Amino acid sequence: MTGLGGKVFVGSTLVATGTRSDQRPSPMLATNVNSAASTRTTVTSTASSTPFTAGGWVQVTSSLPAACDGVVVFPPGATNSAGSDTSTVLEIGTGASGSETVWATVAVGFNPSPFPLTVPGHLAAGTRVAVRTRSAVPSFAVVAYYSFTAAKDLSPGSPVTWGGASIATTARGVDLAVPGSLNTKGAWTEIVASTSVAVSQLALYAQCAGNNTMPSGSLLIDIGVGASGSESVVIPDLAYATSTSEWLLARGPQAYGVDIPAGSRIAARYARSASNATVDLILVGA
Repeated sequence: MTGLGGKVFVGSTLVATGTRSDQRPSPMLATNVNSAASTRTTVTSTASSTPFTAGGWVQVTSSLPAACDGVVVFPPGATNSAGSDTSTVLEIGTGASGSETVWATVAVGFNPSPFPLTVPGHLAAGTRVAVRTRSAVPSFAVVAYYSFTAAKDLSPGSPVTWGGASIATTARGVDLAVPGSLNTKGAWTEIVASTSVAVSQLALYAQCAGNNTMPSGSLLIDIGVGASGSESVVIPDLAYATSTSEWLLARGPQAYGVDIPAGSRIAARYARSASNATVDLILVGA
């Protein structure tokens, strides 16, 4: 039988379908390339001078040359600052200049080094793409390279962002419940009560919940699906490192293939090796 996201099962066993290339990562479209310098072109998106207020839209590409199944954002520099709350979100938008609508929102603050972020979701050929930034830091600039993954036979739908109602006012997602003991998973925190779409790809973007006194240590984050008290782990033990320089560094990919039906509740929990480590989370599903 065919399951969600085009997945095919024989009994309870997931089987590969389509061509061999469908089972592998997509190549990038040849857009945003500066051939004179043998590099991708960087785009600078600057937040408003008023904290948490979005800056203006900046064009990434006027027209995608082909359909794509996701965006890869690669800020080439650190976004953390010792002793500071650097909560920052990047809003990816589509539409004509002056009429952009938000397509997906990702968290980019609290990171010490280049970190490619995969954002799942389908974009049609000819789509204009732009970005804007919100940050706790006035006039914070996000400088990034943008690449677009070529579409395959089994494309995801449009992305949906989940991270609570306060993203626009705090530049962060849902704050996860703080564990009561070290090295023990805390209580589940609901990220979305009922998904509006079936999800075949899920991306996670974590920050430090506005913390400006993070400890050095490590974290493990679980993503679960199900009613409160009956959550089943679908993505276990995502590893992160933390530092007193106020950063949270992922030690692995941040986007995963899943099979989550529409109408599902998604929650998250974490364990920490050091006191005072706090986490907020934004999810994008497609």
